[in-house]
Amino acid sequence: MKILINDDLELVTRQLKYILEREFDYDIIVSNDSQNSLEIYRRESSINLILTDLMMPDMNGLEFAQEIQRIDRVNDEGTQKPTRMILITAVDQKSTRSTPDNDLLNMAILSGFFDEVISKPVNRNELVLCISKLITKDGNTEGDNHPSVESLIQQIDEAVPLWGAYELDAFKKYFGEKMEHIQELQKKLIEQEEVEVESK
Repeated sequence: MKILINDDLELVTRQLKYILEREFDYDIIVSNDSQNSLEIYRRESSINLILTDLMMPDMNGLEFAQEIQRIDRVNDEGTQKPTRMILITAVDQKSTRSTPDNDLLNMAILSGFFDEVISKPVNRNELVLCISKLITKDGNTEGDNHPSVESLIQQIDEAVPLWGAYELDAFKKYFGEKMEHIQELQKKLIEQEEVEVESK
């Protein structure tokens, strides 16, 4: 499996590549040009996941996704698996204002091309959890190519004292609010916050 990162800012692609190489045993391909990314996608049949920016000078993320859908690909096993796509954007997802950028983001979300939307600056934990969920959904669970839920929970247990509500919300989003362990983590976070308040 290979992951393609498409963003016109080299700083962003370097950051994402660094995060993914530390967390996943996959080949990470980066491109700072959408046309070049399309050529790479045509050549590399084992790309099953694409991370793409929304606002780019040569082709926006929605146009890029539309072009991806037009490319017929068959992987090395002779079958065609769905290519998962994650949209990464600095546009405020919570904004209700009608601006060209916000309207484009809304159209991209409604297009159905993207499995997830992640805001910039990218939160490492949110990105890892998001990709792990998509990999598990597609059944790519052979070997140690991605963190198991158990290992993620262990990491979260160790990191809870350093976490805030944002990270826990990201975890809940991908593994379900009703998980008993989530309740325990929330309780730990509340207790930690109470200790911090008392110590001030």
